[in-house]
Amino acid sequence: MSAAGRFKEAFERARRDSERRHRDLIDPVTLLLGMIDVEEAMSNRLLRDTGVDPEVVRQVASEAA
Repeated sequence: MSAAGRFKEAFERARRDSERRHRDLIDPVTLLLGMIDVEEAMSNRLLRDTGVDPEVVRQVASEAA
């Protein structure tokens, strides 16, 4: 999948999550969760390359959302 396709998928996941939470806007935490949900996303590779586990970020972000 292209980078544009991965971004579109992440944004769509964030949009659906915002709707599920009855929010009018996509906040940064929700967008981050959408990005992490796309397994092949560059954000996940960057996190792993710097020694950060995307699953840990997901757990912390979910608590903040």
